[in-house]
Amino acid sequence: MPSIDAPINLNCVDGASTDPWDDIERFYDRGFEFTGHQSGSRVWIDWFMVPKDERGRGQGRAFYGVVERCIRTFEGVREIRAYAADTGNGPTDEFWFAMGFEQTYPGAEQDDDKHDLRKTLDKTT
Repeated sequence: MPSIDAPINLNCVDGASTDPWDDIERFYDRGFEFTGHQSGSRVWIDWFMVPKDERGRGQGRAFYGVVERCIRTFEGVREIRAYAADTGNGPTDEFWFAMGFEQTYPGAEQDDDKHDLRKTLDKTT
């Protein structure tokens, strides 16, 4: 198994795992957490956590990339939904926007709607 600091190739080339579930285990071993559930054509991200000592180094982006690769293996999924709670621990909305998410209800004023985010999947990629 590669060291925990080895770069993870999200495109499955150059010897990287062709199974995204193998790559996600490497993140779990380092304290990253993710839970979600499928509801019809959507996958809801219920919990996504990057350990504090891993933040600010691009590891959250890499972890999300692996999570999305896993989600893309589910039959019939066309959308990912996430709720970017204001936890006081940093700019969660900005992270999700950088991952390609957008507000489900643009211009929403209420916190519940303001942080409800979605990403439409192009199944050809």
